[in-house]
Amino acid sequence: MRIQLLGVLLLGAALLTSAAPPPEPLCRVSASSITSPFRPLRKVIVKLRDCAPNGHAFVRLQSSSGATDPVYGWRELNAARPGFTFTGVLPHWKPQWEAASGLAYTVPELRINR
Repeated sequence: MRIQLLGVLLLGAALLTSAAPPPEPLCRVSASSITSPFRPLRKVIVKLRDCAPNGHAFVRLQSSSGATDPVYGWRELNAARPGFTFTGVLPHWKPQWEAASGLAYTVPELRINR
């Protein structure tokens, strides 16, 4: 009886350790924005950078007051969708990237004036 119980426990432990797939690699992102002297709103383009074929990244917009954009929220970028364009963005909204720790970091923007 004890040998059977030990066998069941070892089998269960083996299944638990092999059941979890490895996490997908997290990619870095770059951001650029296009502004116009005639309009206060801008277009923010976020793209994957240095990414493995099965990698991904999560991006969003956050204002300088700490509020997050309820319309856009977190967007996943991956090989099928390597970039995303946020349109109608006010100057105090910044793109952010989610790290593996769950913390959000502001992505520096390359600003292009037209």
